[in-house]
Parts: sequence; structure tokens; C-alpha cells
Amino acid sequence: MDRTQALPAWTAELLRQELRREIACSAEGNGHSQWDFWRVGVSGVTGERAASREEGGTAFLFGEGKVQFAPQVAVYLRVRATGDSAGVPAFTGHPRPKRRLGLNAAECDYAFVQYDGSWFMARFGRFKESWGPGDANGVWLSAWGPAYDGLLVEMRYRGFRLRALTSYLETVVDPLTKGNVQRYLAAHMLTYSNDRNLWLGVGEGMLYGGVDRPLSFAYSNPFMMYQEYERNYRTNDRSRNRDNWFLTGWGEWFPVPRLRTWVFLMIDDVQLDREPIPDATGVRAGASYLFGGPWYTALRYDYLRISTWTYRHQAPHINYVARGLPLGYRDGSDVDRHEVSGTAFPVRYVTVRAWAAYERRGEKDIVKDPYGLRQFPHHWDFPWGVVEATAEVGVMARFQPRRDVLLEGGLCWRHRKNAGHVAGKSGEEVSGHLALSVAGDFSLLGLERRESNHR
Repeated sequence: MDRTQALPAWTAELLRQELRREIACSAEGNGHSQWDFWRVGVSGVTGERAASREEGGTAFLFGEGKVQFAPQVAVYLRVRATGDSAGVPAFTGHPRPKRRLGLNAAECDYAFVQYDGSWFMARFGRFKESWGPGDANGVWLSAWGPAYDGLLVEMRYRGFRLRALTSYLETVVDPLTKGNVQRYLAAHMLTYSNDRNLWLGVGEGMLYGGVDRPLSFAYSNPFMMYQEYERNYRTNDRSRNRDNWFLTGWGEWFPVPRLRTWVFLMIDDVQLDREPIPDATGVRAGASYLFGGPWYTALRYDYLRISTWTYRHQAPHINYVARGLPLGYRDGSDVDRHEVSGTAFPVRYVTVRAWAAYERRGEKDIVKDPYGLRQFPHHWDFPWGVVEATAEVGVMARFQPRRDVLLEGGLCWRHRKNAGHVAGKSGEEVSGHLALSVAGDFSLLGLERRESNHR
């Protein structure tokens, strides 16, 4: 099924321009391919934004590049630099005391080498992943989380794809032993598509760590069963509380053209010994329908439920976070949310989105307390504690004449009950945001003949 057939002509042209800018050695006709590609730009934002600690005005520089060494081999790099690390979304760079050209913090989000063949792909270096249906803000792995260093492999056969990720997250100091605790993330996922209207997937993942623990290379094998390996870790001592294990399953279905439905389920820290554990699940489901012209409006419904203890563990250093950011859903846990939204393309280069939502959030949000441990007993209310209930209505407009230029603004009205988790406190607020991003792209070596890639 062609998912782009209902797009307006100018949107399809933007997509084509973006694809033309990508480095690919499969150019047809003239036997040429672009050897390198670079983009440098600046972004500024003020007001409300996701995955940041402050909402004041801030700006950051960014640069990215890709070099194609062979038809299947390329390297990619993306770096951001700023003088306000707290205001940049999904930024974990540490500020330095001394500024240079107004900048005191930088972070490399992506830096990897990749081989991508007909049936096998391997990526090695630093990167982020988003697994599961919906969008980049996944419940399992989210592109809004921190980057990690590791190896990603993918094998393809007909409609099946098997992916495996093994990665290093960070090193932290244990406050009790003063030892260095190494933290790692491993995951694998099997998906199937009939190449028409159905996508199915199942997966398993594990966050593990310990004092001076090395990386377990066995997890790079897509067929490794994580739990059995971890429960009999090398010394066969059946030690416990070294890992946070989870299972996932999802599906995406187009029952009729333009109607898309999806559901995702994650069970966090699965127990095989029937212990009285707290509820720790993540559910995301929804449906969208794309109407035809003249505005090509997409209507969408989203449901989200992340339990009180999802992403948390009863042992230190095993929470599903890294460098202060969730590895999964960027807006945290102990929450359920219903949202109805509509996206339209009223005029050329303009996108307008409006939404209405109702959300309940408890006191155990992992964004606010990323290192708090899971507690017992099992039968605690969800959401936990004094529940903050929020009704909101918002609108956003974006003008993007090309990929390198973007101007966006939005407003949102909210009414909160038990605001700030204070019983009986209610209030209303209006917030907004304004963002601008400008960039330019270039090539240092220009177009090279395809044969030169093999010299």
C-alpha cells in the first residue's frame, strides 16, 4: 500500500527533496553518487517544550554529516552545542565553567559507522533508537531519550526482520561502596509485515549493571534468551537484582485505506517465580484516519497508560533511565492520557495541529524522580498518591518552506485539579512556545563516480 498517495503535492515534493539530499550510492542513470553531505544550522526556542529542564529562551548550534565510502558502508555524525544546556530538549551534555563563543556544553547524539546490505545491517557507535508503533516517543525505546554506545544488527528475510541491540549506557558511583557501577542496555525485536496492511512485533529487553561489571557480548546475539543467561550469570550463582527485564508486543493494522490502528504492550520486570510484584506495564493504543483534499486532514486518537512502577526497580541503578532522562516514554510514568487531535495542511508549506486531552498523573513520575526505587506492597492505587488531573486544549502552526527552514508557534490552555499534587488546589494556565530553525547544507567533495568508492 502506498502511504504517500494521499499527501498534497507540495508535501510529497518536500519528501522527495529530503530523499535527494540523503547520501545514497544507488543513483540511477548517470552512474554518480554523492560522496559526502554536511548540514550546519542554529535553532532557537522559547516557552514550553518537551524533555528539557527549563522553558526560558535558548538557542543551540547543530551540525550533522554523512560520508558514503561504498554502496553499503557509510558513517554519520550529529553534534549539538549550546550555552544553556538546561533549555535544550533531550540534552545531557555537561556545561563547562568557561564559555567559548558563548558556548559551554556540547553533545554528540549520533556517531556511527553502518553497513547496510540486502539482508543484513550492522551499526556500530553512538545512536538512538525508537521501537514500536506510534511515533518517535516510544514507550519501549524513544528517540527523545539519551544516546548510547553500542552495536545494532538487523537480519531480513521476506517479511521478517530481527533486530538486536547491545549498548553501554553510563558509569555511576555507588554511594555505599564507592565503586563504579557500569550500566548497559540490551534488546531484540522480531517483526513481520505482509507488505500491505499489517505489521506485528514481539520483543525482549534488559537493563543490567553492577560494580565493575563488563559488557555481556552474548546479548549481541539476536537469538539469546536474556533472562536465562542473566539468572545464571557466569558463576552460576543465580544472583538477583542485577537486571530489569521486560517483554513487549505490538501490532499495526490498516483495515481500510487511510485508516490506521495500532496497539503496544510492555510488561516491565517480568517475574517467573510468581512473586507479589507491583503492576508495571505500559500500554499505548490509537487510531488515525486521513481525509482527502482540500486540506488533507488527519484525525487521530491516542491512549496511553504507564503504571506507577513501570521503569522502576527495587534494586539501585536498574531504573530505566540514563543521565537523568527516561529511555522510554519521554513524559514519564504513573500516568494515563486520552488525546484527540487533528492535523491539516491548509495552505502550501503550512501545517496546523489542534488537540484536546485529559490526563491523570500520580506522584511517582520517573521524570521528576528518576532514581526512586520500586516499592511494595502490590495493591497500591494507580495513579499513586494525590492525583493531578489536567484537561487541556492546544493549537500549533508550522511554516516549513524547505527542510532547512522551520518556524513554529503554539498555545495551550490547561485546567488542573490537585495542581502540583496538592489536594484541593486547582488552577488554570495558558502557555505557549515559539521555535525557529535555519540551516544550510553543502558537500566538500561533491559528486564522485560510483567506481571510485571501490578504489
